[in-house]
Amino acid sequence: MVLQRGDTVTIEAVNEGWVHVRTTAGGEQGCMRRSDLEASPAVDRAAEAQRTRQAQAARGVPPRGGSRRAGPQERVVVSVNASYLTASRTFDDARTFDVNQETAHFSSAYQVEPSTGVDAGGFVRVVQGLAVGVAFTSHKDARDILVTGTIPHPILFGHDRNIEGTAAGTREETAVHLQFGYIVPAGKKISAIVFGGPSFFTVKQSVVTAVRYTDAYPYDEATFSGATVANEEEKKTGFHVGVDVAYYFTKNIGAGGIVRFASTKVDFSLGEVDAGGAMVGGGVRIRF
Repeated sequence: MVLQRGDTVTIEAVNEGWVHVRTTAGGEQGCMRRSDLEASPAVDRAAEAQRTRQAQAARGVPPRGGSRRAGPQERVVVSVNASYLTASRTFDDARTFDVNQETAHFSSAYQVEPSTGVDAGGFVRVVQGLAVGVAFTSHKDARDILVTGTIPHPILFGHDRNIEGTAAGTREETAVHLQFGYIVPAGKKISAIVFGGPSFFTVKQSVVTAVRYTDAYPYDEATFSGATVANEEEKKTGFHVGVDVAYYFTKNIGAGGIVRFASTKVDFSLGEVDAGGAMVGGGVRIRF
């Protein structure tokens, strides 16, 4: 690089007695002695900036625009998933009633199996990687309830007759999850959110409250003919934790998977039962 007296240059950096400059006209770069430059405030400012950078480097402070890790850019994340509730559980109920001046007994065996459902929600980033959001889940399982019992003989005291049958039942769980999360950026296309918080459950359970039977002379046998089934509904607060990982095909649209564990205990007329469990799902991700 060749300079003529009077040429104007831009100071890029100052290192002791040398100055890194760029020509204003052609953009060429080079080094020259500081003493060859006409004194100006720009030279002093560049020298002071260089000394500041050196001091920060000695203290381990990363330079501006340097190695500092970029934070999440999305402000809003929306997810819609097909989900699978993996919980499997069984529970029983036993009841009595008076008949023929004796006591009849019946018990009901309930079974809840894994079920498919929906999960939808969203997050809003409030500061840096911290985010708050809400999600809704719904799962339903329909399964017969096994009913067994004993009915006293109408003539012979102490001679119980056995009955057995099934009644149609359903179990439905919905929950609203208040989510507090942290967005973990893993690049331009991948993002993960770790979250947890309270869950507000609504559980509907079919409960056998009475049985019906038929018999005929000589009354040695009784036959199950049906059951009275009540659809009980209870609300309870629990908790949840989970993680959501997404891969974005474009700036705003992607696909992801979610794992959430939620739990509570609900009181029905048959007693206390567990609700929730581990849920896995996958679907669409939209971010803004």
